[in-house]
Amino acid sequence: MSFRDSFELTDPGVMRAMAHPTRLAIFHVLVDGPATATECAEVVGESPSACSYHLRTLAELGFVGEVAGADGRERRWKLARRSWSTKAGAEESPEFAVASNMLRESAMGLSDKIVNEYIATQSDFPPEWQEAATFLNSILYLTPEELEELAQKILDLGAPYAERAGSPEKMPEGARRVLATFRAVPYPRQGEGA
Repeated sequence: MSFRDSFELTDPGVMRAMAHPTRLAIFHVLVDGPATATECAEVVGESPSACSYHLRTLAELGFVGEVAGADGRERRWKLARRSWSTKAGAEESPEFAVASNMLRESAMGLSDKIVNEYIATQSDFPPEWQEAATFLNSILYLTPEELEELAQKILDLGAPYAERAGSPEKMPEGARRVLATFRAVPYPRQGEGA
């Protein structure tokens, strides 16, 4: 499965369903490879039965699929695709815009939670990880076309690293999961900060 094996969400019902914080958290767990509902529960802080419910919902939506367990009894789940995207296009319906905003807000909330957990525990990390952690904030002046081009370049740069997920043979020694978030939006008020 390739990092580029992504799909753009266009169905408002799917976006609303995916916006559930537990489903997003489970999606993050499965990036590293197949897991059971119990294994997901240990990471996301929900019960195994709740995670099982959310995994079945994710399967119905096409985000995950079942894989055979080692003993044939355990139910393991894997991602069907490693990434998804959504845009709130001005030409779309109000229902689409609401669902897209809901999903993007939920995804950014999970991202913020991960960053805040790192900040709260950063002294527990070895010095080389503390020094490598990066917080960038830049003000750029772009056209909409240039912003799309920049986002694609960043995706392309990250692709080889993202494709290591779930493949121990591709993982260099010392590598660990890292959240890399890119947010680029126009200032709400033209000229603010200029």
